[in-house]
Amino acid sequence: MAVLLIREAGQPDRRFQIKGKECIIGRDENADLVLPHTTVSRQHGKISRLSKTKAIIKNTSENNSLLINGEKIDQTEIKTKDTIQIGKFTLVYFGDSLTPMEQFFEGKALDEFPLYARTANATRDDTTFTLSAKDAEKLLKQGSLTRNARIFTADKKQQWTPEKKTISFGKNQDIPVDGWFTGGIVAVISWTGATHSIEKKSALAKVLVNGQKLSKPRDLIEGDQIQIGNSHFIYDVIR
Repeated sequence: MAVLLIREAGQPDRRFQIKGKECIIGRDENADLVLPHTTVSRQHGKISRLSKTKAIIKNTSENNSLLINGEKIDQTEIKTKDTIQIGKFTLVYFGDSLTPMEQFFEGKALDEFPLYARTANATRDDTTFTLSAKDAEKLLKQGSLTRNARIFTADKKQQWTPEKKTISFGKNQDIPVDGWFTGGIVAVISWTGATHSIEKKSALAKVLVNGQKLSKPRDLIEGDQIQIGNSHFIYDVIR
């Protein structure tokens, strides 16, 4: 039985089992998988399981895009752990024939994820909001950052997940640091809606990004080296 892992901002990841040979995905109440949001067309996409080892997905929306692994498509074969972007939802596909390793995702067995149920505040508006491929790709990237971005110590022995929270650095803060003038909040990393940004909060403590003094808020990119006081960190994105 094939499975879709459904990712929606503000909700835990949930799984949906594809039982039939075909699975219609859309906002319509008669769809097999109902994703009730105006960024989703009434019938947005269709997955056809041709065999235990082969499945294809087709864009059935007239106005909205379908992204597979970040690329706009009309129809293509999909494989286990391919990412499907439909409106504000990100779906991860798992085929019928899975190896033992493929039955785990991000350190968790597939059957440990709760079954999908529509959120209570989901909209059922009849008007579809047209979401461009560029906007859909932007949503996909933002979702990946909030889930997969990490702040590591330089030796990679400790890590923190910023998600959409504001994380503070200081001697007794969320992420502890050493050095002079680090007793209060020295710096913070926060979510801007599109990226994680670092901002210096102390006038005296040392805050460097890639060896350069931080004088104003700066968006972080994968691999940035951060020094706060005498402590060193890495901002990275896990794959």
